Amino acid sequence: MTQPNEFVTMRDYGRDVHMTSHQVGKLLKAKGYRNTDGTPTSSARKEQVVEPYCLDSGGYAYRWKKSFLQQLVEPGNVTFPVQPERKRPS
Repeated sequence: MTQPNEFVTMRDYGRDVHMTSHQVGKLLKAKGYRNTDGTPTSSARKEQVVEPYCLDSGGYAYRWKKSFLQQLVEPGNVTFPVQPERKRPS
């Protein structure tokens, strides 16, 4: 049975730990839990650390298991820059 707040959006989790949703997403991609198109990998689904949810607009998005995200961003686990890439002026 899913507990309240067991799954959170990247935006909501990022807000709690002073990261942007883009930084959380890049971390998930770097660790192999998100595909380049932003969808969860089969590993994420198999490990049951992600769940889809319906948006009011009729589409869907994903929520991630909060305890899983907490393990990913523990001090020492983030070993690469997760700052959003900035486009250089042409």
